[in-house]
Amino acid sequence: RVVGAVLLHLDYRAPVLELRARARRIVEESALWDRREWTFQVVDSTPWSMVVRVLASAADGPSSWDLRCEIREALIAYLAAEHPEAFPGQDLDRRVSGDTLGGSGHLSGHPTGQPFGQPTGGAELGLARSDGARPGLPTGPP
Repeated sequence: RVVGAVLLHLDYRAPVLELRARARRIVEESALWDRREWTFQVVDSTPWSMVVRVLASAADGPSSWDLRCEIREALIAYLAAEHPEAFPGQDLDRRVSGDTLGGSGHLSGHPTGQPFGQPTGGAELGLARSDGARPGLPTGPP
C-alpha cells in the first residue's frame, strides 16, 4: 500500500467545505483508490494563500502516481469551472502598475508604499541602520 499526497496552493476565497466534498467524490469514484485511506486537510497558510492536501492510498507506486494526477487534475478542473477566484494571484492585475508589467513594470502594495522592485534600504522596516548596515550582521572583517 502506498499513500500519495496532492498539494494545492489556493486563495483564501476557496470554498474548503465544497472542495473537501468534491475531493471525497473524486477519490471514492476512482478505480485506483484501494478503499483504505483518504483525507483532506488545510495544512499550511501564508499571508497570500492556504495549502490544502489530499492524501489517498493505492495498491502500489504506479497506481498512487496515477491516482494523485487524477485527483489534482479533477480538482483543478472543478475550481477553474466553479470557483476561479480560488486560484492565488487572481487579484494580481489590480496590483500591477501600468499595463501587464508595462508602464513602470513594478507591483504596487509594498509595505513601505513603494512599488515592488524598488530598493528601499530596509530602514523603514527596521532592517537597516542609518549607516546602511543591517542589525545583527557584522559590518566589516572580524
